[in-house]
Amino acid sequence: MGIITVALAVETAAETPAGLAGVAATLGLNGKLFLAQLINFGLLVLILWRLLYKPLVQFMEERSKRIVEGLDNAKRYDEKLKELESERQNVLVKADREAQKILAVADDEAKRIGAEAKIAIDRTAAETIARANREIEQAKKEMISDIRRQAADLVVLAAEKVIHERLDEPTDRRLIDQALKEVG
Repeated sequence: MGIITVALAVETAAETPAGLAGVAATLGLNGKLFLAQLINFGLLVLILWRLLYKPLVQFMEERSKRIVEGLDNAKRYDEKLKELESERQNVLVKADREAQKILAVADDEAKRIGAEAKIAIDRTAAETIARANREIEQAKKEMISDIRRQAADLVVLAAEKVIHERLDEPTDRRLIDQALKEVG
């Protein structure tokens, strides 16, 4: 019901020039008090604007800037981290290649040293075998020579027994040589 009354009061006030004061009176408004409250409200809005809203907006803008800067920094750090990770991977791959090369060189060197050692061992073994063969041949020749002397002595001894006398030196030597030719 109050809305209808206000609407009727506004309508009648609009029809009469002095009706505006009548509308205010009908609504129970005091013009001076209303004006003072309006000025107080304006001052309050102005004070709040200067003291609260402006610093709050400025603080929010600064905070937004810091957040944007933080996000940009995080993005840059993330990119830098990716670069460093990529570089680390490249370094690891390069180090692995170098290690493989070093291992290959070391393996080749070990094979070469092993081959040289085998050649040296084979050479030493061949020299040892050749020396042993020479010593065996020398011992064989000495034994054959010793056996021939003993055989010659036995032949001479047997011949002396057969002849019962000792032959002179040149005849003895001739018989020994002849016996050696027959034995040898």
